[in-house]
Amino acid sequence: MRAFPADFYKVVGTATTLSDNVSMIQFLGREADNHSLVGLCMGEQGIISRVLGVRAGSVFTFAAVGPGEETAPGQATAQELRSVYRIEQVDAATRVYGVAGDPVTHSLSPAIMNAASAVRTSMPSIGLACQDLKDLLNCVRQIPSTA
Repeated sequence: MRAFPADFYKVVGTATTLSDNVSMIQFLGREADNHSLVGLCMGEQGIISRVLGVRAGSVFTFAAVGPGEETAPGQATAQELRSVYRIEQVDAATRVYGVAGDPVTHSLSPAIMNAASAVRTSMPSIGLACQDLKDLLNCVRQIPSTA
């Protein structure tokens, strides 16, 4: 990055497992003090990095203007990031709940938990598309509870 000075560096991968988010979150945690980074993982399983990336040091994240206007796989809408995940309140101290399942996109649990937790706390709940228990446990254990 030193060879190509820029105001922001965008680093994007595609999460095919939940654990793929770990690498992005750890990268942001290591490098955010040295560079202005925007880092995230695309895909259904990348929602973790889209929400927690800002906690780990990503300057911002990307969102679709509205439903059906996504420009990348797994991209949430700006309204979802604000109201469901409370992205504007996410910081280094933010704790997060997870609801794991396969499929999880049709589950009402994340929305119910987000509505309930909004009354008492800023902790968002993230739906985790989980096809493998080992992958889920690895992700939960390795993503820092605080960045």
